[in-house]
Amino acid sequence: MEEGGDLEISGCGSTTTTTTVDDDIGYWNHWSPVADLGTFCANDHEFRSLMESMMSDDMDCEDGVGALTDAACTPSVTTTTGSTSTGLPADEPSHDEKGMRLVHLLMGAAEALTGPHRSRELARVILVRLKELVSTAGGSNMERLAAHFTDALQGLLDGSHPTAGTRTAHRDNNHHHHNPADVLTAFQLLQDMSPYVKFGHFTANQAILEAVSGERRVHIIDYDIAEGVQWASLMQAMVSRHDGPPPPHLRITAVARGGSGGSRGALETGRRLAAFAASLGQPFSFGQCRLDADEHFRPAGVRVVKGEVVLANCALHHAAATSAGMPKQSARSVLSFLLGAAELGA
Repeated sequence: MEEGGDLEISGCGSTTTTTTVDDDIGYWNHWSPVADLGTFCANDHEFRSLMESMMSDDMDCEDGVGALTDAACTPSVTTTTGSTSTGLPADEPSHDEKGMRLVHLLMGAAEALTGPHRSRELARVILVRLKELVSTAGGSNMERLAAHFTDALQGLLDGSHPTAGTRTAHRDNNHHHHNPADVLTAFQLLQDMSPYVKFGHFTANQAILEAVSGERRVHIIDYDIAEGVQWASLMQAMVSRHDGPPPPHLRITAVARGGSGGSRGALETGRRLAAFAASLGQPFSFGQCRLDADEHFRPAGVRVVKGEVVLANCALHHAAATSAGMPKQSARSVLSFLLGAAELGA
């Protein structure tokens, strides 16, 4: 493995080395890294109320699944006493209203497929309605995202979830080179809309803060740092503590996959994190090391400073990569990282 150059940022003292890149700071200002626990506390009663409202508004259901099935057969026709009208209602829903409707429908379809009261027929009808409302080619970002979730739920319903081999072939045949800026925008949209990413980062950062309480130097070795969103929120949490000592020096080592692309991506993430740390006054440094050609992690590639506490961060969904059509060595790569991190004292 090769270790890349370090980006040193210090928010303390008169000998401050500061990276001030307005674009980088602005980049992080668009994210919402601090999680609101209220987002994760919706109770079952609220969910049921939303479902009842959604089903009455969108499907005109009065007699359970049978009525829903009838509605699905003629989705664009609304019948009232003495008249029949076709097409969309006169008053188009706003983007926010339509977005909420899509979320409710997706939640309903997911519960119908996996909840305690499963109903494949109900799921099928909801998905029919979703397909009328969404499009992957046009519409808002929310509509396009909902279209992909709809396709995934339809695959689960049909039992046509592709195997690893067929999924790999499908990905190869339909591979597109996405603009990195578009990828960032899509990931930001996902984080803003779904509690999944925020909740994972929140719980991991809480564990880190508890583990390093009172420490002066913290070194995090991150397997697959991606955009580094998690560390922006950790920095904010560190500098927001006013009842204790100043924030510790935070050092992050990104473990990058082999090849110039992985190295460039990690360094770009490090540059943005360094600029963000400087804007907060958070002492910070960044480094990287590469996996070997066989994607194994070698502890010798990581520089550890005496007196710092070492932590390892790894999204364990990588360990199940073989079921998603990724190379078989991915699980072994994660295992080598965990074993190597233990050697470093993490």
